[in-house]
Amino acid sequence: MKILILQISALGDIIYTLYFVKQLYHNLFDKHNGLEIDWLVKSKNILLENQNEINSVIYNQQNISDNYDYIIDFGTKRHTCYLKYKLSGIKIGFENKKLRKSFISWINDYSLPYNLTISVMNNQLNMIVFLCNLEKINFANKHVVIQHNEKIVNDMICYCQGLHNIIVFNPNASTNKKEVSIDIWSSIFREFMHQNKTCILIGEHFGKKGKILAEIVRKDFSFIRILPKKLDNFYNLSYLISKSECVYTPDTSILHLAEFQHIDVHELFTEYSNHFVKKWCKDN
Repeated sequence: MKILILQISALGDIIYTLYFVKQLYHNLFDKHNGLEIDWLVKSKNILLENQNEINSVIYNQQNISDNYDYIIDFGTKRHTCYLKYKLSGIKIGFENKKLRKSFISWINDYSLPYNLTISVMNNQLNMIVFLCNLEKINFANKHVVIQHNEKIVNDMICYCQGLHNIIVFNPNASTNKKEVSIDIWSSIFREFMHQNKTCILIGEHFGKKGKILAEIVRKDFSFIRILPKKLDNFYNLSYLISKSECVYTPDTSILHLAEFQHIDVHELFTEYSNHFVKKWCKDN
């Protein structure tokens, strides 16, 4: 059996979708020993490339051949419509009643109602359960993990050697409205001043708030380590988080990386944060 996953962006969406794709793989594997799952994504993604459950990560629609049994559309993007239309596999996606996007649902063989009263994560879970039902398999929650390529994260492995009780601080979010204030971060930092913890600030090199906080840390909180530039990228952060005791973050991509790896998270939500993500964190 071959399955194509359509979820082309963004990082947070890809992380929680990866969790459900792994669940799908391990539910179907016993019945389909030749199971292969490919994933269409917009930008280079080393994290996806190194997951055992993903057969191939595809960056160009033109490289997709028509040999899939199922096409699972998690993203409901208009620019993947032609691809879905020309592929002959069974297409499963979400129903979209908005006039401009209703044709996306029309292409699907099965369009599941998108429940606006629950989180996107719970909607995705419903889609996975639906496909398992089509295959006459009772869905069961599986233990799934993120794999890290040792060669790729070798520098991070060396960095983490000898570090204990790691606390990760990530100040950046997708928009500044979702980022908590400098004062809140300063109060959090003070709580750890006399604790036997290895505190690490990430994000100096990919966010304005991270850059500002890095300067404050150098001046007032020298006990906090600042992750070096060459290590400060999403794939390395996944490994760092896996070795951590706790993560503080307003950003959902970092949040889902931590939850995925069963690491405690302090979600620093603001009034602009997605209330469904808040509810998911509360319920799970």
